[in-house]
Amino acid sequence: GPDPATASILCLHGGRQSAELFRQRIDRLRARCQAEGIRLIFVDAPMLQPDGSRCWYDEDGGDAAGAASAATIAVREEWERHAPVSGLLGFSQGAAVAAATALCSGGDDAPLPGLRFVILAGAPHEPLPVATGHRSRLPSLHLLSAADSAVPAHSSEAVAARFEEAQVYRHDKGHALPCRAGDVDALLGFIMRHLTPAAAATAPRPDQPSAGARADARAAGARP
Repeated sequence: GPDPATASILCLHGGRQSAELFRQRIDRLRARCQAEGIRLIFVDAPMLQPDGSRCWYDEDGGDAAGAASAATIAVREEWERHAPVSGLLGFSQGAAVAAATALCSGGDDAPLPGLRFVILAGAPHEPLPVATGHRSRLPSLHLLSAADSAVPAHSSEAVAARFEEAQVYRHDKGHALPCRAGDVDALLGFIMRHLTPAAAATAPRPDQPSAGARADARAAGARP
């Protein structure tokens, strides 16, 4: 199984959310990870909003790309605070910042010490730095939905194109990180494969879902 010393994933919530809200929304994934000895670390974004929620960057500030890049500093600080950590998981704004963290490395494929993979759900492409044209070699899993009205699927597909080893997982839950049984199977399979390479032969792949995932997708009327 995963090395308990490094089996941790830093989780970045969406805009106008919080670490606690994100934890509640993906609690099924958290519980399954915990059962496998994997710790999900939920952290708050630095920008406090009047309603008590938090953002990683101001989407209306006129320089979203610069703001998203600046937010990577906060991610690096959290990474160092909780080290050792092996993965980055982000939703929406958090996914954009996680992607920016991976892509702002100037060619370094491990922008954070020990970073092995990123998981990006509903990631918008617009705030990402584009000047370098750098493509990351980090393994990545991209969750996107044709039913997403907040971040169109083509925007998340453009994010995936910035990663050389991108895997895409399509779902029908709109702007969300889906946590049905089949979704969690695929997510956990990806995580286990990169935390425990020996598990690669048996862990379900997002593009080859388990029977449970296929049944779950059929019940939902969507491809897994």
